[in-house]
Amino acid sequence: MAWFTNIEYSLFLVFYFVPKITKKLPTRNNITVPNNSISVFTVMSIATITFAYEFVPTLSKILYSIFIVGLGEELLFRGYIQSSFNRYFGQSFSIGDVKFGWGLFLSALLFGLMHALVVVPPLWPWALFTLVLGLNLGYIREKDGSILSAALLHAMIDMPLVFFSV
Repeated sequence: MAWFTNIEYSLFLVFYFVPKITKKLPTRNNITVPNNSISVFTVMSIATITFAYEFVPTLSKILYSIFIVGLGEELLFRGYIQSSFNRYFGQSFSIGDVKFGWGLFLSALLFGLMHALVVVPPLWPWALFTLVLGLNLGYIREKDGSILSAALLHAMIDMPLVFFSV
């Protein structure tokens, strides 16, 4: 259980340094044109569910991690929940030129709780880990203006589970 502490500290450091590292990158705040590249992810998600599982189980697990878990959770937490809370509460905070609001914090909290409560008894260290991860993914979503980067990062973080799970 001690390794959780090291991972949590690492994620806190990432949350501290990501804004500093990405300071010079352009933000996509106040975008009026939607990001249509999410359509490719949607088609791949449907293909993963429909075809890949029967024919290539390992590839299916990889595609599932990318298109169902990564994209699915990001659509819900960063795409819908974070955006909805930001519309309701506004975006009154900023780190550099990246504006964000209570949506980032509330969606990260719900993300952490959801991951802790899927097992009995709840795993509270896992909740803290996923809460901090949710803060990072939420910040990346606000920086990029799209959930695509957050979904890809989420999928990459989950990728080891593909090879270590049964």
